[in-house]
Amino acid sequence: MAAVVVMAGIVAMLVALLSSSSSPNSDNPRQSSNRAIEPVEPIDPGDVEQAPKVEKTANPTDPFAISFGRSARRNVTVRVTSNGLVNMSVSYRNAKKPKSRVVNGSFSETRTFKGRYPMASVVLQIPGSPKTSYRLPGTATTATCTVTIDGVQVAKRTTTKPGLLEFCIG
Repeated sequence: MAAVVVMAGIVAMLVALLSSSSSPNSDNPRQSSNRAIEPVEPIDPGDVEQAPKVEKTANPTDPFAISFGRSARRNVTVRVTSNGLVNMSVSYRNAKKPKSRVVNGSFSETRTFKGRYPMASVVLQIPGSPKTSYRLPGTATTATCTVTIDGVQVAKRTTTKPGLLEFCIG
């Protein structure tokens, strides 16, 4: 009895395999090679959703009003480089008050703490007047800030305009 069932199963499988294979000129649509694929409409770049950038969504006056991502312990490095004197302020999500200072050349600070994004905010200002582009003697002509989290640079901004504020939020 078992041999009959096994033989019937083998015959059924062979019939199924032989019936699905056909010549290219047959009416079987699965095997037809002359069937054209209809083109798809181009993707509109405006339709593609992209991950929000922290710099665009965070409010510079209160960068920690929003938060996203999983709360985790992260290594946060802020860096400021300039070719002269520049005013800067750095604040962290886990700190009460921002720290302000004047930097001549470069400044770097690393902290490890637990929190959600954004984790740090840096504000740069080249001393001078934005209306007249007047620069005080010894001040920078260019200044750059970066925020790096766990070895990945998440924000980088450069300013060349005296008196205007530039923000790195990451």
